[in-house]
Amino acid sequence: MRTLLRCTTFAALMLVARVSSADPIAVGDLIKFQGSTGGLGGGAFLVDNTSNGAGVDFTTFCLQMTQHIDYSSLFRVGGITNFADDAGGDDPLSTATEWIFSSFRAGLLPGYSPDEIQGAIWTLENEWTSSAGNSAGLIRRTTSRPAGSTTASASSICSTQTAGRRRIN
Repeated sequence: MRTLLRCTTFAALMLVARVSSADPIAVGDLIKFQGSTGGLGGGAFLVDNTSNGAGVDFTTFCLQMTQHIDYSSLFRVGGITNFADDAGGDDPLSTATEWIFSSFRAGLLPGYSPDEIQGAIWTLENEWTSSAGNSAGLIRRTTSRPAGSTTASASSICSTQTAGRRRIN
């Protein structure tokens, strides 16, 4: 069984005022990964915030392709950031990745599969050099978006990181 080493996942949490609705998660909450709808070994991951009862509360994607999710354990949210926790230090999310995820959360990417979104994120975060379906088309959309259309903010990206995540046994 694979264990969660440092798989950095992110979700727009909307802990700051925004047009979109808020995801029900905060530092200290217990989360459990319920599965994935993607076929690349990444997201879209289905996440249950056990602090508000059983059931999938939000969907997220992986930033670091080489890390793995442990579906059998509970994790305590230890921090909310806009960077991945890499061995070399903090690795800020690209604005294009923030735009893709914000657009996904707002329901504005219905024509893209979980694999296409995951592939675009991994490519933009320099984790992958391949493509999945129309992930290249999605990346092109990030370069043609209107100025100022990045809707994610520093406090609206959740990373379950090595230093900020604790397995509950």
